[in-house]
Amino acid sequence: MVCNRRIRTREEIEEDLRQNQRDNAAPDGLEDRAFKQRRQSRLSRNKCRLNKELVTLIALGVENLAPSESNPPGQQASQSGAERHENTQRRRELRASQTPEQQAAEVRLNSQRRQDVRGVMKPDEQALERERNSHGRHELRASQTVEQQILDRELNTHGCQALGAAMTPEEEALDRQRNTCS
Repeated sequence: MVCNRRIRTREEIEEDLRQNQRDNAAPDGLEDRAFKQRRQSRLSRNKCRLNKELVTLIALGVENLAPSESNPPGQQASQSGAERHENTQRRRELRASQTPEQQAAEVRLNSQRRQDVRGVMKPDEQALERERNSHGRHELRASQTVEQQILDRELNTHGCQALGAAMTPEEEALDRQRNTCS
């Protein structure tokens, strides 16, 4: 299942199965052969999708009778696709209007927030995480076209320059140390 979707209850899934049967029921009278095939295909696809969702629900051992607390319906409605797109656009406009120092400060702040959320990692966990990230970067790089690689390189260069311009001497020393260790 998709992470950002609310896990539906068994009753909701079964109701959708019944609604699918009603929506795709055979009409009264004669039916065109092509229409019948499309209707049966649509019925089968929807039934398969809903059955998969039901099996996943059972496999997870979730016998939820109420909506998920981690992603309540009100939150889903507030983050609809159009609104998420608008938020992204606003973020881009704000970022474009910032100076390099402000951008670097925001990067540091976000980095600190991520560290606070993740907690302190042990050295062996850090090494494993670095290895995992390195492997992912290599796979991403291999799948990119030459034009994408050039664009990424340019973006990384400008981003690093903006970050370096706003670093304190202690942060620069720590960054140099981090870069020499990896």
